[in-house]
Amino acid sequence: MSEYLAPVFARLTLSSLFRAIRHGWEMFLITRPLSVSYAMIFAVIGVVILIGIERASFAPMIFPLAGGFMLVGPVLLSGFFAMADRVRRDELCRFSDIVHGFSRTSREMLTIALVCTLLFMIWVADVATVYGFTVGRVPASLLTLFFPSKMFFRS
Repeated sequence: MSEYLAPVFARLTLSSLFRAIRHGWEMFLITRPLSVSYAMIFAVIGVVILIGIERASFAPMIFPLAGGFMLVGPVLLSGFFAMADRVRRDELCRFSDIVHGFSRTSREMLTIALVCTLLFMIWVADVATVYGFTVGRVPASLLTLFFPSKMFFRS
């Protein structure tokens, strides 16, 4: 039978929070081109999804989908963790290191990713059902969410 060590909890102080932010900023400055490129992949995917939802006139679904992404997003940190490992060892970071970071992800993390993906799919199905019952098949564009219809149609 293996023994598990109990977690050690450290008190979070304001100075430790600033230290963590400073350390993260320094890490970003070291890996700036790679970090920005990696993040841009998901920004572009988000814009493509946004445009697709707008073209399909399902704009009210934008907000629940963006909120539900928070369930799937943490798994994508594996790439950033791989970069942090390389920086800690004073090695040069390459995009292949990000891909390799996903292959080194633990089985537990992949299980959590699977569960979060399933929760995301349930979330989207529930939101689509509520959308269908409340809005129906009335198409809605992004502009109708931000501006009342009275601004566009005068009686």
